[in-house]
Amino acid sequence: MEITNHIPIGCQKCMKCKKQQVHITFLCNKHCNYCPIPKEKFGLDFIEVSGTRYSANEVDTIIDKISQDTQIEGISISGGEPFLVFDKVIYLIEKVKKVKGKDFHVHLYTNGILITEKKLNLLEKIGLDEIRVDSLEIETFEKLKDTKIDVVCEVPCIPEEKYLNQLKKLSIFLDKYNIKYLNLNEFEVTEENQNMV
Repeated sequence: MEITNHIPIGCQKCMKCKKQQVHITFLCNKHCNYCPIPKEKFGLDFIEVSGTRYSANEVDTIIDKISQDTQIEGISISGGEPFLVFDKVIYLIEKVKKVKGKDFHVHLYTNGILITEKKLNLLEKIGLDEIRVDSLEIETFEKLKDTKIDVVCEVPCIPEEKYLNQLKKLSIFLDKYNIKYLNLNEFEVTEENQNMV
């Protein structure tokens, strides 16, 4: 039995190097003390793909590059906070799905604060496959409990008692809040968060 049978489809494709990460913006509405984004990028509005920087309005250039890459089977959209440039996210997903087909897998990372029913319905309509939420707030997942999009709670595993207790509390309600997977990431120590260690 493969371990990949028990992880999100987005992770399965990443493990096989079949996904392209798109940092759609580095703007964010939070400043988490565990954020791995370098301080020279944090809060800026530009796009980054494979270490190459593009201006905020070069979405069509990104789509062209993705459409020409025959090796990938999907993209992951992250930030910053993608919901801060929601129109750009919608445009990217719609165009990529049109060019690469509805089976081209798209997952999106968010802290969940800006999720609304209207935005979620639109993401569902255009074919977002997976939404990864970096939150332990039950209220955030309450907003997602009726969506057809695969919901993944994806958080760092921070070795603090208060944090771990909150994680345990949420884990009891995974089914109730439509959380299909719980991804615990290795805590990444960076220059920005080293004071936590």
